[in-house]
Amino acid sequence: MTPLALVATDLDHTFLGADQRPSELNTHSVFAAAEHGAAVVFATGRPLRWLDLLEVFTDVNPTVIASNGAVTYDLRNHRVISDTPFPIDVITDVVNDISSELPEAKFSLEEA
Repeated sequence: MTPLALVATDLDHTFLGADQRPSELNTHSVFAAAEHGAAVVFATGRPLRWLDLLEVFTDVNPTVIASNGAVTYDLRNHRVISDTPFPIDVITDVVNDISSELPEAKFSLEEA
């Protein structure tokens, strides 16, 4: 049998329960996989500021892909590995295009 090399999971409605917490089984599974040498990746649309619930997994040294893929985060060392923001001219064009069609539209941006 090929050893498990990677465990990757989404958070909301996948890894996390309705209470927004990982189940005992999911928590145990992540630690067991890491103990057997598997890399652990959490992928989510959530921004970094909503990821405190992953602190329990710091010891497994997971990579976190957050903000719908725009940010890769090192949870153990609490640092951004990479971020891929939209260029300001693209944001401006999108806002202008949407606003011209839907003047009541509201916008929000977040930086890593």
